[in-house]
Amino acid sequence: MENQYLLGIDIGTSSTKVALLSVEGSLIAIERQEHSILSPREGWAELSIDGLWNEFLILLKKISKNHKVDLKSIKAIGISCLCPGLMPFDKHGKALLNPIIFMDKRSSKETALIRDKISEEELSKISSNKLMPGACSLTSMLWIKENMEEVYRNTKYFGHINTFFVQKLTGKFGIDYTNASYTGLFETVQRQEWSEEICKRVDIDMEKLPPLIPSDSIAGNLISEEVIEIGLLKGIPVAMGGADTACSALAVGIIEHNQVFESVGTTNVITVCSEKPVFDVRFMNRCHVIKDRWLYHGAMSSTGASLKWFRDEFCSDLIISEKETGVSAYKKMDELVCQSMPGANGLIFLPYLSGERTPVWDPNARGVFFGLTLQTKKADIVRSILEGCGYGLKQIIEIAEFMTGEKINEFVAIGGGAKSEVWGQIKADITGKTIRVLDLNDAAVIGAMLLAGLAAGIYKNPIEAQSYISKNMYITLYPQKQSQNIYNSRFETYKSLYPRLKELFS
Repeated sequence: MENQYLLGIDIGTSSTKVALLSVEGSLIAIERQEHSILSPREGWAELSIDGLWNEFLILLKKISKNHKVDLKSIKAIGISCLCPGLMPFDKHGKALLNPIIFMDKRSSKETALIRDKISEEELSKISSNKLMPGACSLTSMLWIKENMEEVYRNTKYFGHINTFFVQKLTGKFGIDYTNASYTGLFETVQRQEWSEEICKRVDIDMEKLPPLIPSDSIAGNLISEEVIEIGLLKGIPVAMGGADTACSALAVGIIEHNQVFESVGTTNVITVCSEKPVFDVRFMNRCHVIKDRWLYHGAMSSTGASLKWFRDEFCSDLIISEKETGVSAYKKMDELVCQSMPGANGLIFLPYLSGERTPVWDPNARGVFFGLTLQTKKADIVRSILEGCGYGLKQIIEIAEFMTGEKINEFVAIGGGAKSEVWGQIKADITGKTIRVLDLNDAAVIGAMLLAGLAAGIYKNPIEAQSYISKNMYITLYPQKQSQNIYNSRFETYKSLYPRLKELFS
């Protein structure tokens, strides 16, 4: 029998991944390339759109060369992307600007203008989400209209990163419901359509919003000559795909009411699946890639990014050692953490290095080390970073339990950062929850490939699709009671820091 494969593209905050999945659920090949966030001006955060497309082509060629796979056996393509990554397109499909990502703060003035036209309460009632520069792409659209009139005038459609890849691959425009949920212009609960009411109130032309296409539906068929020349067959279906965390939820099997998982990477997100669109505005709320399911996310913006920042800026010795010995700098940092006791010698870290989303929703929030003394060691600082992210996680879980009225006793964790046993144990101890770490990497791109299989009719439904993915346990971490008293005390201090510093941040 001929091998049949699904191709996945995942555009993340810090890397691009391209992968192949057999239709039986085996990960055949994956290639990845790191990229940097562009900040041409203070407060701006973009990705290079030309760079992303070129990375995809290079990685696709590597898949063919390094894994000896016949690309003509690929039956469909799916896309996963960070969200939002807002960009305008002209009538020919050309992206007029780089994608403006969730860390971007340039639209603070426009955010205030929107609040003058529609209250946060009204906006949340329709869109189910809060207003924040960059994290709600409506603010970025209005910034373009106010500051780049010619670009706005020439914009045929505003879209996100999967809009771009679908257009490049098929010549068609579209956006899925998971991405549309984060525009601020979409009725997430009721009609699941673009909101004429919000568009009128905030002066965004509704005709500039692209067609809505379900994540598991065909957005178009492959016509890109660049991709066909590499070896794929012309005309294979391209699924619309979805936002990365929603795609991960499908791969992990988070498809039923009150199932919970944590994704640990550049950001840290707790996701709860719901069969009812009952939301808390402190969370980020969206449609699932699955019909009649919703997801709410407690998203911290800079958790893994905080650890990477400290590694890059203050651990050059560990980076040099990694090159010499092959032992990861992060593994050495874990060893360093074990030299500090729970509570980090009195040091508490606020992980708000690029503002924060859940639960404070403040683009002006900043990272803080609170409690530095002459006795503070490097090990204490590293441990405080891990603990600070753990305190933020506990804060989010408490909100989720309040929202649902149901206790969360355990949750599944995925992602590169989840494989750190030291970090995972700290989070288990702080939250008091059992954490089951899956031996499942690259869930977002796997979810994208499952969506491709659904669009092509290879899988009958999402339940069948996700059942093909192995969900073996990597490690189970149980909370240890001996450290909980110190963590509970530090948590109260952690919660009190932001309210006291909020005015100073602004």
